[in-house]
Amino acid sequence: MKNRKKMNRYVALFLAVLMLLPYVGGVTVKAGTNQKQLAVMFLNDTHSHLDSFLTVENGEKVVQGGFARIKTVIKEQLQKN
Repeated sequence: MKNRKKMNRYVALFLAVLMLLPYVGGVTVKAGTNQKQLAVMFLNDTHSHLDSFLTVENGEKVVQGGFARIKTVIKEQLQKN
């Protein structure tokens, strides 16, 4: 039951990320005198890494992946734009 609740949270977060993607990023489109800004972020190849994980790159331990890290990037972009 506990794992099911945790999975439901991840699914909800994933769906929220998908819905927010069109609104986050930074491309300016000019249409006449009106100026709009479109932000696009691309998420690819999560390979089911919902939680962050420790790996070794170039001989150093680094933390990668995780939807919490993706959420942080989205928040930063929303604050910028």
